[in-house]
This record gives sequence, C-alpha cells and structure tokens, in this order.
Amino acid sequence: MQIKKTLTSGKNKKNACSCLGSRYYNPRESVWLSVDPLVEKTMQPYQYCYQNPVNLIDPTGMKGDDIYEIDKKGNLTRIAESDRDVIYTSDNFEDKDGKRVLKDDAKDGYDIGRRDFIKDNKFSTGNGEYIKFGTDQAKGMEYFNQVADWSKEGKVNSEFIIQTAYADRWLNIGGNTTQTLVGTSGNESNVAPYFKVKEVLLNGHTHIGTFNMSKMASGQLNPSGGFFMKQFPTKDNGYTFIIEWVSNRKTGDRYNASLMGEKTVNFIYAPSYDTTEIYNSETIIKAYGGKYDPSK
Repeated sequence: MQIKKTLTSGKNKKNACSCLGSRYYNPRESVWLSVDPLVEKTMQPYQYCYQNPVNLIDPTGMKGDDIYEIDKKGNLTRIAESDRDVIYTSDNFEDKDGKRVLKDDAKDGYDIGRRDFIKDNKFSTGNGEYIKFGTDQAKGMEYFNQVADWSKEGKVNSEFIIQTAYADRWLNIGGNTTQTLVGTSGNESNVAPYFKVKEVLLNGHTHIGTFNMSKMASGQLNPSGGFFMKQFPTKDNGYTFIIEWVSNRKTGDRYNASLMGEKTVNFIYAPSYDTTEIYNSETIIKAYGGKYDPSK
C-alpha cells in the first residue's frame, strides 16, 4: 500500500495523519478519523482488511483483496481470502514468522475477478493447470497478456496458452456458446492445449526466452515442429521472414495446429521480441510487432 502523508493542520506538524485512500488514520492515537465508507455493507465502522492486516491489503481504503501468488512455473497459490482475486508475482512476497506475506512495497497486482473466481474456475489435468473465462475472451486475453509481460520481466518462466472453442461441442454443456481457457504446463519450452478439436476458434501461446538467431534455424521466433527459417521476423526487417524448408513430419506446434479446424487462428507471441506470428500446420502466414491483435 502506498501511504501519502498529509496534515490535518498546516500549523502543527504533530497533527500529521496518514491518508489511506478513503480514510485518514491518526498514528499517534492509533484510530481512524472516519468510519469505513462500506459500513452499510460490512456493519463494521472501523474494521480494516477484515481484521487481518498481516495477510490482506487494502489499496483503495475500501476493501481487502484476495491475494494469490504466481510462481515462475505459473502455479497459483492462495495466500488469503477477501472480496477480489488479485495475483502478485513471487518477488512481491516474503516469508515472515512462518507465513508467506505480501511485502510492504509490493507492486500493483493483477485483478482477475471477483472473490473466489480462481477457486471456482481453476482446474488441472495431467497436462497442466487452466482457468476458465467462459464467454469473456477479452478478459482471458488480458490475463494472458499480463502473464506475457511477467515472462518478459523474468518473473514467470513457463509458456502459457489461451484457447477459445465452441464449448458445447466439446464439454456437452448445451447451447452454441464459447469457452475461453488460459493455462500452463509449468514448462519453459512447451505447453499442452486443452482443446484439440475442429471447433477451436483461437489457439495461441507464448514462446519465452531468447536465442541466437544467427546460428539457429528454429527458435522463439517461429512455431515449433519443422519450420526452419533463413530469416526471422524482427522490427529491423519490418517483420519479414523467409522459411528455408519445412519438414514433412509435423510435431510440436505444427502437430497441434493440424488438430484444429480451418477457422482456427493459431498464433505464438514471443515476449522478449514483442512479436506475434500467425500460422497453421503448413506454413507461417504473417508476423507483426506487438501482442496478438485480431484486427491485424
């Protein structure tokens, strides 16, 4: 939490109070100067972080946040519960008195949704851990892009995938609805798709890390499975590329793309190079700078 020091009186600095967003706190008397703005809902006029300030935070002075930690493998661990689900990377935590707690100088976390959103929507298979976003593909993409940013900063070291599919044809839940998933296998060099059917509309994943493109014909800047490059797409060359040859054997990303339908958009995003490539099982279609953008 960021605390801004203010004065209740410009004449007497002994009256200095701490502005905690929606309320002022008097550190000398250890009291609030006004009731909680949410008193009508909480029925607790002076409570702070549900009486649990060790594990909970209150960035706005209005409510506590449900804290989750995401480690380098992309695993999510619940630290404490409250009104909203907020995710912080591991560098924002420390071990204190045998507990995992958020640091005082923790940077802003990512608000993924309502309280228990992760608990209600996270599931695991033998291939990885996924979160369901239902029909809200935009929110799923927002989370996917946030993790990509953390990967670029070295805070998450595993590939992530986002998929959108007609869920009724795969999950048999009825109706012509879509389901968006974001997940990881906890591996830095591959991630397993959950949907492997023709009804997939979007199938994208990150390629994290860097490579020596002057000595290698395949790396983070091309889909895996047999596309060998003579020239990789970069900002300097206007994101143009040359495929030297294509293997007859489809593996990796190419194989997974072959399981999808003709309308499926397959893409990779390389955070370290801020580059997106659209591809199918036969060729790389195009490349451009920035994150995945359906308008490009």
